[in-house]
Amino acid sequence: MRLLRSLLPLLAPAFLLAASAGPAVAAGYDVGPGAVLSVTIRGGHRGDHPDPLLTVPGAIDVTYAGRFKVNGLTTPAIQSAIKRRLKDKQIFASPQVTVNISEYGSQPVNVAGAVGNPMRVYLKGPTRLTDVLAEAGGVSTETAGTEIHVKRQGSAQPIIVKRSALYGSDPAAIAEANISMAAFDDVFVTTKGRACVNGPVTKPDCYE
Repeated sequence: MRLLRSLLPLLAPAFLLAASAGPAVAAGYDVGPGAVLSVTIRGGHRGDHPDPLLTVPGAIDVTYAGRFKVNGLTTPAIQSAIKRRLKDKQIFASPQVTVNISEYGSQPVNVAGAVGNPMRVYLKGPTRLTDVLAEAGGVSTETAGTEIHVKRQGSAQPIIVKRSALYGSDPAAIAEANISMAAFDDVFVTTKGRACVNGPVTKPDCYE
């Protein structure tokens, strides 16, 4: 008992855990493929354990607590599960568990077409179309067409958003056009159409 009391002030180091299976800032963010978790355990224990924690597809192995399935769970849910296991095993007198997402990589959205910097954006919580477009450098007004296409998993046809509605002056139209993003969406800002005139004309050229 004396030994346990003497160990109460000790803090377990933070461990980085790669949750490699099939997404924190927001409590409602689900962990998924590519996310990296930071787990901190505080409370009396049997000494610090500096070894890196093993990760497996869809789960993490936590020192003293064992294996936990994390795919699709929020960070508060993971915290509660670890804390409950530590208390049940009676290894920690009063465990305090903190789980955060150090790196996001489990909910990608691809942004391409007439944007400043085509890229893959990772969702970190509820995100709208204008958010991912802004992160990709914004819409290139010089080359962008009239539509933005959002291809969503499970849908045969893309969601078509009118650029004039998304960046117009009507609040209702903006709200309707600024759709919520989902993991693995493909966002494509169309480019302006061009017609080229050649042959025996006064001024052969291409026009928007």
